[in-house]
Amino acid sequence: YKIYSLTLLQINFEFFLNIYKIVYMITVFIKSLFLIFALSDQNKLIENENISVEYVFNLVEETKKKNTYNIKFILKNKAQKPLYYVASYVKSETKISTNNLNLVSDKTDEIDDVGSNAPPPLSSSAYVDSGGAAKVDSESSSSVGGKKSSSTSKKDDIKTAQSTFVEYSLNNDLIMLNLEEAKPSKFTIFSSVKQDKIFFFNNREKINIPIAFDNITNQKIEVGLLDYDPVICVIPIEGLEINSTLITNVKKGIDPEDFYLKFSKNIVFTNSIKLELEKSFHLSIESAIEKYKELQSVLKNN
Repeated sequence: YKIYSLTLLQINFEFFLNIYKIVYMITVFIKSLFLIFALSDQNKLIENENISVEYVFNLVEETKKKNTYNIKFILKNKAQKPLYYVASYVKSETKISTNNLNLVSDKTDEIDDVGSNAPPPLSSSAYVDSGGAAKVDSESSSSVGGKKSSSTSKKDDIKTAQSTFVEYSLNNDLIMLNLEEAKPSKFTIFSSVKQDKIFFFNNREKINIPIAFDNITNQKIEVGLLDYDPVICVIPIEGLEINSTLITNVKKGIDPEDFYLKFSKNIVFTNSIKLELEKSFHLSIESAIEKYKELQSVLKNN
């Protein structure tokens, strides 16, 4: 009887031990799944004390060669009150050298906010390096076989002209969509109030795309720049959304999972120093204007 009881007790102990091991393994597995999903969602959701932004995507069309994804950016207002911030215009200059036959060169240099004191754009062209003294197609020579040969001997009769294309864009973006290594694809951001923005990605290109919501108000800060005066933007209580599409190759295209988000920053220049500042949000238009003017005064006097 004692032997039987001990044997039965041993069997029951082993049974419950095996049950415990199974439950423990299931628990560890479930926790691992939660951790994996949490890590995968870190790139899709960012937040600070005022707002949170995430992106969600779904495959809307699939063919033999390409996939089309719909990507939606969703911004939530955590303050549960309208939030205001100031957006400035950014000036971009494109230097174009043309001749009577075709386009010779095209280079774009982004510079600072309109009206601020920025350093000159960097360029490796002979024209810019010489301060405008050298011609765009100025002669460069090299020694080949002990003889001096000119690389522009056939261009002497071609007349060249230097022109600059200037464009202003409102820097009201709140987030940046990033990708470390892109593949040939087409990305379109849709807007209900302005022209859609189309981006074409190249192979192995690093992507940093500003995502701007449709949240511009009619309120401006008069600083003497007329159409390019800073603009007040609003984040309503219900938040903001904007849609986009990604068209990419089926086999060698971009996986939307590889994108990640970052908050945009305000870029200002003071005494040739570039500063990247966090965007500030305010509960009233008056407060946003006041803080903007305080910042401009600090930048001007220091």
